[in-house]
Amino acid sequence: MTGKAADRAYHQVVGQSGRELVSIAQSVLRTPEELMRDLAPLVERGIAQVEDSRLFVLTPAEAVVRMVEISADSAAAAHARLQAVGRALPHLTASNVRPADGDVASVLDAAPGLVQASAEDRDTRAWRVCTRPQTPSRSGPAWARRSGCCRSCRPGCSSSAAPT
Repeated sequence: MTGKAADRAYHQVVGQSGRELVSIAQSVLRTPEELMRDLAPLVERGIAQVEDSRLFVLTPAEAVVRMVEISADSAAAAHARLQAVGRALPHLTASNVRPADGDVASVLDAAPGLVQASAEDRDTRAWRVCTRPQTPSRSGPAWARRSGCCRSCRPGCSSSAAPT
């Protein structure tokens, strides 16, 4: 069943809403079964329904409202699923299958502006963006020369600025 056939059937019956299904089917030169087959997508969405052998079809405005409600319900369900995934992420990142710190450091050390916050305290281990001015340096460790970062951004640096 295509959307085109359902659309065509809808426009043929919308003006006859509330009449006997058999009468409506005869007026559009179909059997009641053929008409209901064509209207199946609309029945699934609550736009058309049969009650006591009468076919009831929502007006175009009511049909739009119904489709918006269906879309909102789908969006709410997708939002709930994404929130569940978000709640699961901390459990996934806490697993013991994450790469060793050295592996992470070798990849992230090459990214300019990223510095390791702490290599000793596992509770505060993280990567952060250096907010110090990016001044090229010819001396100091390789990480400082690559990123242009100042030495005070690394733990244990001899600069007077404390790492944050």
